[in-house]
Amino acid sequence: MPGTPVPVEQSAPQITGNRFVTALKSVLGDQYQYGAAGPTTFDCSGLVQWALESIGMQDVPRTSEQQWAWVTKINKSQLKPGDLVFSQWPGDNASPGHVQVYIGGGQVIQAPHSGATVSIASLSSDTGHIVGYGRVPALGPSALIAGPPPATGDDVGGLVGEAGTLLHGIASMLDFAFGMFSPGQGWRIAFGAGSVLSGLGAVKAYTSDSGSMGGASFPLAVGLAAVSATSAFMALRSWPQTAGGSEKPGAYVAEILSGQPPPPGPARVHETDEIEAGLAVFAVAWLAQKTSSIINTVVTSITGALGALGLVALA
Repeated sequence: MPGTPVPVEQSAPQITGNRFVTALKSVLGDQYQYGAAGPTTFDCSGLVQWALESIGMQDVPRTSEQQWAWVTKINKSQLKPGDLVFSQWPGDNASPGHVQVYIGGGQVIQAPHSGATVSIASLSSDTGHIVGYGRVPALGPSALIAGPPPATGDDVGGLVGEAGTLLHGIASMLDFAFGMFSPGQGWRIAFGAGSVLSGLGAVKAYTSDSGSMGGASFPLAVGLAAVSATSAFMALRSWPQTAGGSEKPGAYVAEILSGQPPPPGPARVHETDEIEAGLAVFAVAWLAQKTSSIINTVVTSITGALGALGLVALA
């Protein structure tokens, strides 16, 4: 008599970007409500948290700021369905204050603002406000809709891909450099330099001959270390903004020492994509000019050779 079949244990459904997008689309039309995370009303980050947890993911951060710190940072060119798009709009409290989910085809799904519903929008509608892009940790490979296979060898596709990567790297470096001229960035640089210098001074004071716990230089080392830590704190945060512009360092220091530091300013809007597009236009124009020059040289050389042989009449 045959034995009783042993039931095969069913594995848990894979957590994928496609399932994430499907969960999001299931609540299209539901109302936005600040602070809500489902199941029938949502704010932007609550929608992301609810959808991911509904497909089995655990410990999803609640706010857009926490989600920005949680995701793996990617470039716009790497966007796949299920990736998150973070932006900063005037009046946002968090930094960044808004999060959407890319669903492919240049579109995102989001819970945008009070009075609106969960809806699909064009990614381009956020141009100028996007802070960056992120990939949710542990999403399965089917989150990535397959594109054409990568070029191999020395073919044109491979060269174009490498050129694009180089162009994006240059744009990222220029974006970082330009960011130093944003409001308040000068103070961050100054305090960063102060943190390094005071930290070095603290180490030097502590390691001097009189730098033991009872030495005369120990209080100086402690004081410099405190200055270094405070300066580093201010340098690493987005500089606070007031109605009149960047907050003055004196007021900022006083608030920190009082135990009530102000919230950081809005996250800087990155312009890497716009810089990359400008560089691409410049590169195409430069290549067109060089190609035209080469063609002109070749034609001139051929015409000259034919003229020397008497095959054509030279002007």
